[in-house]
Amino acid sequence: MQQGAAKFNRRRDVYPSDPQIRGDVEMATFWSKFDNSQSQKPATAIDYMLHMSNHSFASQNTMMFELDKAELEKRILIEKGLAQPRQSHPHTSDAPLLQWVGKTLVVNRNSVTKQCLVADVVSSAMRGSHFVLQDPQNETDSFEVPNDQFEEMVMHIMSDLQEGVSIQDFVQHIWGFDSTLLQSQQVNLSRVLEKDYARCVTGPGRCKAFCDLVEDAHNQVSQHVQLPKHHSLKLVPLMGSTPTFSDYNSQNSDDSYQSSAPSYQRPDAIVISEGVQHSDSSGRPLFKNIALCVVFKKDGTLSEEHQEEADRILSNQRSSEPTVSMGTKRKSDGRTTGQNKRAKVMTQKSDESQATEKELTRDELQLVDHTMRSLSDVGNRRFVTGIFVKDFSMTLWYFDRIGAIKSEELHFLREPNLFVLVVATLFSCDAEHLGYEPLLQHADRADWPFSSVKDSTLTLPFYSTSDSQKVETPVTFDVVDDALHVQYGLIGRGTVVLPVRLSPGSACVDFKADNSYVAKFSWQVHTRVAEDTLIRRIRRAVPPRWRHHITDLKLSLTIDHACKKLAFLPREYLKNLNGPAPEIRVLRILVSPRYRRLQDVHSLKEFKKVFVDTVRVHRVVFLKADILHRDLSIGNLMFRRDKNMRPYGTLNDWDLSEEVSSDPGDHDAIPGHRMGTVAFMAMELLADNPPIHVYRHDLESFFWILVWAALHFNLNGDQRPVNPLVYSWTEGSWDTMASAKREVLGPKFLDYISAITPAFRLLINEWIWPLRKLFFDYEDARRTRERRALRDLDPSLRVTGNKVEERKTDGDEYDGGFTDDEDDDFSSEDEVSGTREDQARKSRTPKDLNSLQNAGKLKLDLPPWNQDTADGTVTYEKFMEALGVSSELKLN
Repeated sequence: MQQGAAKFNRRRDVYPSDPQIRGDVEMATFWSKFDNSQSQKPATAIDYMLHMSNHSFASQNTMMFELDKAELEKRILIEKGLAQPRQSHPHTSDAPLLQWVGKTLVVNRNSVTKQCLVADVVSSAMRGSHFVLQDPQNETDSFEVPNDQFEEMVMHIMSDLQEGVSIQDFVQHIWGFDSTLLQSQQVNLSRVLEKDYARCVTGPGRCKAFCDLVEDAHNQVSQHVQLPKHHSLKLVPLMGSTPTFSDYNSQNSDDSYQSSAPSYQRPDAIVISEGVQHSDSSGRPLFKNIALCVVFKKDGTLSEEHQEEADRILSNQRSSEPTVSMGTKRKSDGRTTGQNKRAKVMTQKSDESQATEKELTRDELQLVDHTMRSLSDVGNRRFVTGIFVKDFSMTLWYFDRIGAIKSEELHFLREPNLFVLVVATLFSCDAEHLGYEPLLQHADRADWPFSSVKDSTLTLPFYSTSDSQKVETPVTFDVVDDALHVQYGLIGRGTVVLPVRLSPGSACVDFKADNSYVAKFSWQVHTRVAEDTLIRRIRRAVPPRWRHHITDLKLSLTIDHACKKLAFLPREYLKNLNGPAPEIRVLRILVSPRYRRLQDVHSLKEFKKVFVDTVRVHRVVFLKADILHRDLSIGNLMFRRDKNMRPYGTLNDWDLSEEVSSDPGDHDAIPGHRMGTVAFMAMELLADNPPIHVYRHDLESFFWILVWAALHFNLNGDQRPVNPLVYSWTEGSWDTMASAKREVLGPKFLDYISAITPAFRLLINEWIWPLRKLFFDYEDARRTRERRALRDLDPSLRVTGNKVEERKTDGDEYDGGFTDDEDDDFSSEDEVSGTREDQARKSRTPKDLNSLQNAGKLKLDLPPWNQDTADGTVTYEKFMEALGVSSELKLN
């Protein structure tokens, strides 16, 4: 008995929440409290973790209670009407969800827009219904999405789709063509080419036949009208062989912590300049050279209406419907054509009681995919247009960082004049109306001048200086290389960072001709406080000694509408569109010195200096300027070197920061609004309804940045490929991502320790272990608070330390949550995916009580605590103490 008690106490004591372990000295002191009979005492913290891994109870102490009380808590909540039991797939509750299976949808996955196949719907009593999504070309690349998050992800793209723009308005306002040039022209398309198209309208030859029709129409109109000719554009068919490519890697993207782009097929046809290469040696499209993509409907069936159209053409009958003049708008006939596999998206405005349904076919989604690649390849486009052809009709598409606009249908054989208008416009379009950045004067190249931004000239016609002075004279910069960063995606900020230098002969206050600078382009929500405004406010508020740790903004420019000197977006001229009004964004351009990336430090000593600098200046900004960053990531911690080549840290990218109050409990932010980069986001924010973002959440982001750097940086200017351990930080549901990070603090910590690069080994005991303990203590306090709320909800539960037990009743026993057998059989393998019901049952924390927000869903009356510091568990002082450095700040 005594030996068993000693065994239990030893297990309890070695649990990481007990000892204050930071380094080998504390380790030796800790183990000295055991009797001399203790064998194989670990001598270092690494040995300690290895010891823990061999004693599953030690590393899973608290978690084991969570394991077996999950069903108990679930049953109590169901009995009280605070949770609903779920039926197993596929009988009742999941039946309506099966309509999605087999469909390919555009999904916003952690701020990255991807095309995914809905492979299955799975359910369990504990987890509810989940969709299984996967790469259409790679079945092994799959992830699960909870039912309540699924539609939100799909809606991200298509809820911003607006429709109904006329062909004439599209041509005039987006492509910039004056339709009056063709008003007197009457065109009859070649009957031979019409028949050729009708014969193969559902086959692979339709793309070539369509391109022949386009070429014939262009030749006809060119004989009578002198069309503008800017880039010798032509339509090239690619359809016939449509290989699939799976490794899109933008040369300019450094978002290594985001999921890679999905597999894709090349476009069916492209608009490209004559003599320009459209594919590489493997057939992969070179989107940097492609002006516009054309996609055809792949379904081989025709609607009854379109079948009649084909029969009419093949029988030499002319259409009885009148042609439409190029200058006359016509109403859509409203008829629906064709059947295809549909992605149905429900959207609903807040002031409407009924939802409106939008439908996109798989092939239309393929056009969206090509658009994202065009926007994200070089970093020199404000918008992209495309064409979708469905049997005998076509629609014109427009995409920018705000949303998508789709034209009315054009029946091109019935309405040849409108078809010719589109063709004439297409071959006459200049760079600005193709969507290329008008502030960039691209270098003359032998092929396509827009395939790179290198050697381009950036001209800002006016700007604001660092002290907010307005300057009306232009300033010019040379773009010295390819973009340093291009954010992959469609709707959103679409951040692009260009390396620039002041052009010879151009003058600007506070600029030096031989210094390196960057120009940051970002489409930010117009209601947010501008980033340049926040930076100026910060630099005025902080003491002078701290300003060199803040972005040294040199000048800025905001474009929110078109004027004599500046173009904005064509969408501002399109009126009376159908669909919900999208969230308006404006283009902000900031020019600042070029800083170095965190991975470019030369040693661990330099890394520590830069890291501590950024933690301290982040605190100074919070205290002196009342501004919280809210988007800390591996890319925002940067550095420069002083005249003695010593590094100092600089905190960058304040576009998501917000003015708050440093007084506890006084915040203006709105709960439910999540800000930040998912990979480095605090665990508590990874929830369906996240709380207000407070200071300690940013402190936690610093911890995840440290872990990320330790896993990837070699401190020689190079870094390792993304470690599979961190995949779960950005994949799956919010709950899955939060659980993955909690496992870093618990049972999987040893996996992370063993994967740390040699350059960071010394930081394991010095920094990583103490910080891990800091946030483990926070997690322990959070769970304890929720258990108390559960106990108050039901008196039959009592809380003892880390236990939640049900009081024994006659004929009913509860063993405390584990047995020796359970201890031996417990495994942490494959806990994140949760694809099987038994894995869901073995979740380490009850899914219904995974966060304060989920507890709120269950109407638990949580005990009050200090939200800013989680009852004092996470503070700046404790964070700096864990780093072993002073928390003192010189604020004078």
